[in-house]
Amino acid sequence: MRTFIKLLMAFWAICVFAVEINAQSITVKGTVSSTEDNIPLPGVNVIVKGSGAGTTTDLEGKYQLNAGKDDVLLYSFIGMKTEEIPVNGRTTIDVKLKSDVSQLSEVVVVGYGSVDRKLLTGSVAQADSKELSNTINPDISSSLQGKVAGVQVNQNSGTPGAALSIQVRGQNSISGGTQPLYVVDGVPITSENLGQISYEGQGISAISDLNPNDIESISILKDASASAIYGARGANGVVLITTKSGEKGATKFSLNSYYGTQQIYKKLDLLDAGQFKQYVNDIAADEERPEVYSEEQINNNPVDTDWQDAVLRIAPIQNHQLTASGGGEKTKFYASTSIFDQEGIIIGTDYTRYSGRLNLDHKVNNKLSIDTKLNISFSENNRVPGDQTINGVLPNAISKPPVDPIYDENGNYVEQGFWDNPVANGSEADNVAESFRTLFNIGWDYRITDDLKFRNQVGLDYYHLMERRYEPTTTRRGAQSGGIGVSANTRVTKLVQNSTLEYNKYINKAHDITALVGSSFEIINDRFDFIRANNFPTNDLRYISGAGNIESATASGSEYAINSFFGRLMYAFKDKYILTLNVRADGSSNIAPDNRYQVLPGVSVGWRLIEESFMQNQSIFNDLKLRLGYGKLGNDQIGRARFLSLYGSGFNYNSQPGIIPVQIPNPDLSWEVTTNTNVGMDMAFLSGKLQLTADAYYNVTTDFLQFRPLPGSSGYAGFDQNIGELENRGLEFALNGTLLSNDDFQWTTNANISINRNKILSLYEGQPIINQGRGNNALIEGQPIGVFYMLKSLGVDPSTGELVMEDVNRDGLTNDQDQQIVGDPNPDFTGGISTNLNYKNIDLSIVSQFSYGNDIFNGTRQYTENMNLGSNDNQATRIDRRWREPGDITNVPKINGRFNNEITSHYIEDGSFFRLRNITLGYRFPVEWISKIKLTNVRIYASAQNILTLTPYSGMDPDVNYSGTSGIRKGTDFFTFPVPKMYTAGINISF
Repeated sequence: MRTFIKLLMAFWAICVFAVEINAQSITVKGTVSSTEDNIPLPGVNVIVKGSGAGTTTDLEGKYQLNAGKDDVLLYSFIGMKTEEIPVNGRTTIDVKLKSDVSQLSEVVVVGYGSVDRKLLTGSVAQADSKELSNTINPDISSSLQGKVAGVQVNQNSGTPGAALSIQVRGQNSISGGTQPLYVVDGVPITSENLGQISYEGQGISAISDLNPNDIESISILKDASASAIYGARGANGVVLITTKSGEKGATKFSLNSYYGTQQIYKKLDLLDAGQFKQYVNDIAADEERPEVYSEEQINNNPVDTDWQDAVLRIAPIQNHQLTASGGGEKTKFYASTSIFDQEGIIIGTDYTRYSGRLNLDHKVNNKLSIDTKLNISFSENNRVPGDQTINGVLPNAISKPPVDPIYDENGNYVEQGFWDNPVANGSEADNVAESFRTLFNIGWDYRITDDLKFRNQVGLDYYHLMERRYEPTTTRRGAQSGGIGVSANTRVTKLVQNSTLEYNKYINKAHDITALVGSSFEIINDRFDFIRANNFPTNDLRYISGAGNIESATASGSEYAINSFFGRLMYAFKDKYILTLNVRADGSSNIAPDNRYQVLPGVSVGWRLIEESFMQNQSIFNDLKLRLGYGKLGNDQIGRARFLSLYGSGFNYNSQPGIIPVQIPNPDLSWEVTTNTNVGMDMAFLSGKLQLTADAYYNVTTDFLQFRPLPGSSGYAGFDQNIGELENRGLEFALNGTLLSNDDFQWTTNANISINRNKILSLYEGQPIINQGRGNNALIEGQPIGVFYMLKSLGVDPSTGELVMEDVNRDGLTNDQDQQIVGDPNPDFTGGISTNLNYKNIDLSIVSQFSYGNDIFNGTRQYTENMNLGSNDNQATRIDRRWREPGDITNVPKINGRFNNEITSHYIEDGSFFRLRNITLGYRFPVEWISKIKLTNVRIYASAQNILTLTPYSGMDPDVNYSGTSGIRKGTDFFTFPVPKMYTAGINISF
């Protein structure tokens, strides 16, 4: 009995004590968000210090728990600084967590895996989804402009959906591929321009079929030690694209939309009708002919057509995307659907893309996991002829005289004079390119042991491009042929299989070992057909089947395969001394059998001085690492079957089918090989708020492919042979900094600058290759690629008004023997600056890029200032400054000058520019406002792009090239479609 009473009294005492303790506890709730963007943070650990009791925030960043009035709460989250906040009797505590640079052990995607950035020994640049989303990006390539050191992105043309040119550390080939290898989620994809209806600088980009808003990160492998794992196709750099995946938790939906307008940034100053008539009279006077127009006709202009205004327009651009992501313990998903629509600022041009993506990750058990990614897209691209032609809409609009009307009194197009009616060409003709793209891959990981993992992946890339062109009889050329129709189909099917075995082991807290071996196989099947026809019965029947006459028809196909074995070994001792070895053996069907397999190694070392004992007492560096790399890279993108003896069909004789030899064999055809050396340094200062990366590199490409001419008696023009060498050397600097960061205000900036010098080391028998393209580009030993080689203008002779050309050989004559190097289309340096500011709920992003020291051959001026073609074409107002009488000092020659219409340095200009690519101002609504309607994020923003370009160049746009991605024809503007300026407004909603 006494025992029972004692137990009862003890129980009562415990209960009283518990009640007293409970009376001192309160319920604390609040919201945890990020200081950078005020977005709520789900999954933050909120713990009562010293007790272990706690909770985590929900999807809206909210939490609730019981704590004592005098307790201290710990708020912790990966990548954020832990906060300790006393309760002090409060029932509501809202917390903002700051990024912790020291905790952010950034993982960088590399070939067939990833690596902690601090252990990275190669030269790799990475951009994440947040950085990419700061600008309006129609495609992946444009999102990199000005943002990555060592990566030069040229727009080439403002045509919607047009291909951009990307060079990683210069140009490492001439006749072979010059663009980087694109790898999406581990699968190399088709990325080149496969259009058969050529528009030169307006080439169709297969990359534009990918939605840039689905991208999680982009890594660019720049040196051989990083790219050697891709061996045969790594010489031009490797762009690794990782798409977004789902995260554990309730399903999250996001709606991202924007709408805007585009317009021309700069028009050319051309003569109006009165000025043009006076110019025609001046020509007549110079040629001792009677005046064409009277004074009254010059002053009275019933027709004064501004042809630029007639074909240019304010064009809308819009994008709408809906995404959903989430998942549970076993399965996670990411799904998106989007539509992007961009009209061009020139009539007849637009680009529309529909895309959908589904990414799934499923964990079968603790050993086996499966992932699959599917992207389906359809695009329609309407183009008009331009660049490399005088028959396009823009060339005609610039050159057609203002005295010509658009329509007659009956509303019909007027076709008179030398130039076509550009409004008719842009409004009436069809130039449609439709592409259907499917990217699919499935992979599975099996963890054999805790340290050993096997992965197998199979990928499919199917690309179908359908092109159709029709010029109706309402256009001049169409009327001459009863309508002209062209139809082309391109189908490319790529099948990829990768297998890897990876071993990871961390021994005795000192030895970090990663070893990987693998194999890869790719096969590509190409099919092409092309038909041209004319004489259509009516403009209502615009397909080839309605034509009365087939002018020509071709069909072809080819296959390409590459079989590879590769491996990587990474070793780090105490995160201080790091060694990386990469090797790949590739066998390519593009290479002659005796040289088909090539082993391409790469090695790099790193020394993290910050871990040394002698660095522990210094206060300058938070990180300091030296890197050294060396390796070899290949390029097999030299065309199909160029080592074989080929025969061509269709050479019929006496009504009998016939074939003839069209290609001489070259059994010695081999790889283009680039040897690379890289020295780099990574530094961090001010508690990691300031980070600097510097690299120096030297690349030598040997055995680059060159066409070797043969005597005419052989029956062949020549054949391809590995006989050239070139080099690239350069410096890169990238600076990332957090200039200011507190609870209310954050300011970060990124800047980069790249210096590259290329030089031709050897050509076949030292013979230069000159007069390439409209700008007379040339390949000359000891000179950069694509230098301008032509007559050098010394200015206008004040006594005669003629352009004076330098007489190089001093023979008293001016001819081709006096041609010389007069300019270089390659820039001295390029770079970009990005700034992001956040004040409470307001954010501001500014992105700019620059190029300095590159020359441009302004081929447009060769027409608009030639004063040599009578009344055929309009002229620029600049000719008003022309020489008129002896003694005139000017840089514009006289009418009908001898060299006015010749390719000379008179038309070469400085193409340097600084461009403000983007300014975006956004506002994020407070969580307490939007949570009432079950939303987690609402942001509105306004953006302006390309609104300022500072340049001495007189053309419409300095960032153009009429010949697109050509390896030789560079730096020429020939009536090229300019990049527009753009104003947009958008909204991001998450729930």
